[in-house]
Amino acid sequence: MSETQGQVFTEGKKKTCSDCGNEFFLSASELNFFAKKNLSEPKRCRPCRDIKRASRNADASEKFEGEGRDNGRGDRGRRRGRD
Repeated sequence: MSETQGQVFTEGKKKTCSDCGNEFFLSASELNFFAKKNLSEPKRCRPCRDIKRASRNADASEKFEGEGRDNGRGDRGRRRGRD
């Protein structure tokens, strides 16, 4: 459960990024968004969140690289016997 559940924010909040150490600001609307979705507040600034997301997406795509979409049959999903 989020520590902000049920709260309505009218002011933003300054935080320190856990990755780069820079200070960043979360607006009241951002804080309300995270609280409404029962998400914890970000601990990273926007640039560090974007880097983390890109890294996670790259890791996921590398898992499937080279596997192709032929399901191991070599026919790329086409039905046999039909032309």
